Amino acid sequence: MANLTGDAVVAMAQKQAFDPWALPDTFTLYAYAPEDIRSFLHPHWHSYKALHPAWYYFLGLMYLVIGTCAVAGNAVVLKIFSRFPALRTPANLLVMNLAVSDFLLMLALFPECVYNFFLGGPWRFGDMGCQIHAFLGILHHIYLLINLQCLNYQ
Repeated sequence: MANLTGDAVVAMAQKQAFDPWALPDTFTLYAYAPEDIRSFLHPHWHSYKALHPAWYYFLGLMYLVIGTCAVAGNAVVLKIFSRFPALRTPANLLVMNLAVSDFLLMLALFPECVYNFFLGGPWRFGDMGCQIHAFLGILHHIYLLINLQCLNYQ
């Protein structure tokens, strides 16, 4: 197939129905993964067919919309609590603290997820970026869980 002329390619394409969503069977997760990640992949994934790249754009768009709504919603909650001192009861301070933790979680984690999805899916920030991402995720989730436990206790 390396030396096909334009006419031969057209003739071959006319014998098959055009399907923009079809991917060749060789499009596996192993072939799609960056070189530095391939050594970590379990052999099971070497023959597993990868998702179509359009799905990554869809997920990136979905994360962008949900993340933007979460950041904006938590910012509105924080603005309301900072503007009206009568709302600063002990129970509401825990709710405000929950909004702060969720706001920080979204600011720390969702931008790089959206960035990775729009660039095609695999992690683009290397090993150290992965460690920082995981640390921030655990830190903010523990913060959220402690807040929820305090709200539940009260």
